[in-house]
Amino acid sequence: MAYAGELSSQTVEGALAWLSFEYVGIPFIIPLWLLFVISITGHEQWITRGRLVALFVAPTVTMVAMLTSHWHSLFLTNPRLNPSGPLLTLDFDGGLLYWLSQFYDNLGMVLITIMIIRWWVRSQPAFRRQAQIFLLGTSLQWAGLAIFVLGIAPYNLDLSSLTLVLVGLIFMIGLFRFRALDLVPMARDVIFNHMADGILVLDVTNRVIDLNPAIQEMLTVRPGAIGQLASDILRSWPGLVMQIANNAPVKVEFEGFSRHFQSELTPVRDKANQVTGKIVTIHDTTQTFQMLEQMRVLATRDPLTNLYNRRYFTELGNREFDRLSRHAGMISFVAIDIDHFKQVNDTYGHAGGDKVLQSIAKLIETTIRKPDIACRSGGEEFWALLPDTSITEALIVAERLRMEIEQFDAPFENTWIRVTASFGVSGSGHATRVTLSEMLNCADQALYEAKSGGRNCVRWCPCGE
Repeated sequence: MAYAGELSSQTVEGALAWLSFEYVGIPFIIPLWLLFVISITGHEQWITRGRLVALFVAPTVTMVAMLTSHWHSLFLTNPRLNPSGPLLTLDFDGGLLYWLSQFYDNLGMVLITIMIIRWWVRSQPAFRRQAQIFLLGTSLQWAGLAIFVLGIAPYNLDLSSLTLVLVGLIFMIGLFRFRALDLVPMARDVIFNHMADGILVLDVTNRVIDLNPAIQEMLTVRPGAIGQLASDILRSWPGLVMQIANNAPVKVEFEGFSRHFQSELTPVRDKANQVTGKIVTIHDTTQTFQMLEQMRVLATRDPLTNLYNRRYFTELGNREFDRLSRHAGMISFVAIDIDHFKQVNDTYGHAGGDKVLQSIAKLIETTIRKPDIACRSGGEEFWALLPDTSITEALIVAERLRMEIEQFDAPFENTWIRVTASFGVSGSGHATRVTLSEMLNCADQALYEAKSGGRNCVRWCPCGE
């Protein structure tokens, strides 16, 4: 509208007055446009208070220079009317600030164009129309600028005003007619690049067409993997390669480099329900796995001694009886009770008692074999199940452990705690003839005899014979 007023002026002064009115808005078009593009492409984090101030310094100087141009020649000189066309057009020679403002505007347009092209290239098909709308408007502005710079505009007219109106109309159509920001495409880049889950996008031939930073870090996949076959970049993860090759939608667990993952494959279909690709989502389940492992340990281990607890010992013991019963194997049981443990707690406190229990547990672990099963059954009592072991061999193990406990001093603060233990041993030459409960009762009976016989000794009781 202001440019129309300029064209209708019959004097230089009138044309300059309308030009001054135009420059209240012209210098701010490019920085506002740039802010708009930064926002719709999802880079709002670039906009800071300091950068906003810096962005509008040059436009403000341009506006002030134009409004005060009748006092200096920094912006324009030698204004004149050109009667070569049906309308009088204003010509002038640009000053230093005018050309600096032109450089600023063109640099801004270059940045705007680069950002929109990058957005368009990286957009998924579902979002590409939105990018195309804004790219069309930007291209139109470049066309108007080129016509002006080349001097091929008809009748010496400045077409930038007309192109700006058309650009505004295109943007309005994109925003309101096609609802270009309903599916905010810039959010795709932000979400895709900042997702904790790894995302791998493949085409129908299992070539990589996109991947996010999370999967690059999880599976040590290079950013240059785009265009390569998934089987080539995932050689270290054969389970994942097989899932992709078989198009298996089921969740697959795999691990590597001390981390645990879960992958899920989702086919991508077009409107005709034809598969056009697939998306592989990788969840890092390391923390969940570690929590489950901790819960498993808490459910199976005694927290003080780290031996199995009584419930899990019973479960493992019954499994061993089932296994041995299939070939009539031998099995033995050892019950261990620390002598006069109450005196330890009374003398050294519960901290001293705990230290003794932990020391005895370590002695048991180092004395028995790996296939043997040990637990803290409660208080100061321990159990050990010895598969494929005769009662004679179990008595040897129990006696060796009794002597080690007798000779061992448990360190506590500035002193040493010495204790002894009583042992009850039971065993059977055929696991099919006895149950875990019966063997435990026999060992308890032998343990009672050991305590009645003066403690710090080993007694035995046959079971199921």
